Amino acid sequence: MSVCSPCYDAGIYVDNCASGLTFGTVTADTEYTVSIQHNATKRIQTFVVESDNAGVIEIEGVNIDTLQGYTIWLTDTATNEREPITVDGETYPCISFSVSKTDTEPAIVNLTP
Repeated sequence: MSVCSPCYDAGIYVDNCASGLTFGTVTADTEYTVSIQHNATKRIQTFVVESDNAGVIEIEGVNIDTLQGYTIWLTDTATNEREPITVDGETYPCISFSVSKTDTEPAIVNLTP
């Protein structure tokens, strides 16, 4: 976790050509709104998804820019309340990550260990 933020710092650079992201552990088989905010412009992309039976969320079709930072958080669509994300047994209100340009093939990137 970052000293200046309550978010889990993924500590990785996601390739700008990534086709999607997967992260965290939440309540299984639950519908969420995933919000991804560009840290500089504050522009937000939203995706409505359902967690799988292990409580993992996967989103595809994200628009992320090279050399930029982003923050992800969740809202339970049934209650309209923010939901914490569990990473290695700890709960966080959000996850932060950065984007770079690499030579990797587009793939779904896991933001958590």
